[in-house]
Amino acid sequence: MTLLELGSKLRENYDKAQKGNKALAIYLFGIQYAKEIRGSEYSILDILKQANLPKGYNSIINASIKLSDYVTLNK
Repeated sequence: MTLLELGSKLRENYDKAQKGNKALAIYLFGIQYAKEIRGSEYSILDILKQANLPKGYNSIINASIKLSDYVTLNK
């Protein structure tokens, strides 16, 4: 995925989340796209910048990428 695609997906997850669930949407993004993020040349900070979201979400995405090894999503 391109940086634009990753940033768009992150922003979409964030914008669709109900108030109070924004951080959960960030976790979900990291779990859903962990493989693409790991395989990309982009840093988490690059993706956050593209999505126009605060740098503070870096730790949430990093943790969720690690969690993706242990979580199975139902679609």
